[in-house]
Amino acid sequence: MIRKLLATGAVLLPCICLLFFCSSEQPVAGTETGTETGTLTGSVYDADNSPVANAYVFLHEDRTDTGRIAMDNIHSADSTWTDSDGAFRFDPVSAGDYFVEINAGDSLGVVVSTRVPERETESVVGVVEPMGSIVGTIDSALATPGRQLYVYIAELERFLKAGPAGSFSILNVPYGNFSLYIMTQSGGILAECDSVPVRKGEQTIVESVGTASG
Repeated sequence: MIRKLLATGAVLLPCICLLFFCSSEQPVAGTETGTETGTLTGSVYDADNSPVANAYVFLHEDRTDTGRIAMDNIHSADSTWTDSDGAFRFDPVSAGDYFVEINAGDSLGVVVSTRVPERETESVVGVVEPMGSIVGTIDSALATPGRQLYVYIAELERFLKAGPAGSFSILNVPYGNFSLYIMTQSGGILAECDSVPVRKGEQTIVESVGTASG
């Protein structure tokens, strides 16, 4: 179950979590990358439409449709900074789908999805807004005593250790919808929760991740 905390109270939203059962917890494979390349450029603005200089820009490969995650590729995103005009550039970039994560400091950020075509230039625009957070717990059937579990946000390639009772807290998450994976230390995926919403400046609570339904 997902709860979104608002100034006026809590809103309950349904969440369907997919469970993964396997006889052995083997590391999952990564996504193959094509050999053709393109170029990705972009501009970053604030809410007043002013360019944002020195914003940190991460380029994450879109792995959300693969159902598989490469442990050796976690935190492998390319990164750069915006210049004085709020512009950035990645060149060359393997053709494919990406998430562009922008962190402008002061808890301001945004995520933009895009596709980089072969031998062409793709341009994106990001407007930074107040970021939110995700806090929650892993279902007790998975978070058993002595078992170390991890939470992975596919779109942001963030991998963090859950607490002893399966609790977790993910701060500075740009607004949008995200996929959470519950994983073992060896990389086995135990559960997935799709479309976890994060709103501007708000906290989303995810309860009992790993149950068949929220």
